[in-house]
Amino acid sequence: MLQKVNKHLSQLEKEMAKKEEVAKIKDELMAKVHSHAEELEQMDAKSADLQKYKSELLARVEEHIKELAHAEEKGAQVRRLSVEMSSKVQEYQDHLAERARISAQLKGEISKDLVQKFQHGNEFTNLLDKMQ
Repeated sequence: MLQKVNKHLSQLEKEMAKKEEVAKIKDELMAKVHSHAEELEQMDAKSADLQKYKSELLARVEEHIKELAHAEEKGAQVRRLSVEMSSKVQEYQDHLAERARISAQLKGEISKDLVQKFQHGNEFTNLLDKMQ
């Protein structure tokens, strides 16, 4: 009977050792699970940071695109104004050329009139001289 009890105790000790081994393995696995859970939380936090950074970058890109569109619009406006001003400058230059032409024409006519009046004056003087 003592042998049976010893045998039974031996079996109980083996089972206890197995249970302790299983508990130790379970604790190790739980530690790994907790470690992986922490890593996943860190990854989620990094992912959230990356999403935030991506959103900020997209917002900056959109703002930059708006600024570029505004600059292009301003450039087009400047080009339109430049063409308009060139046209106005050309009109003014044409106007000045026309004024110069008319002024020269008037000067010529005035000179011609003066010459004619002077000649008529001379003719009148000649006539007066002949009458005396």
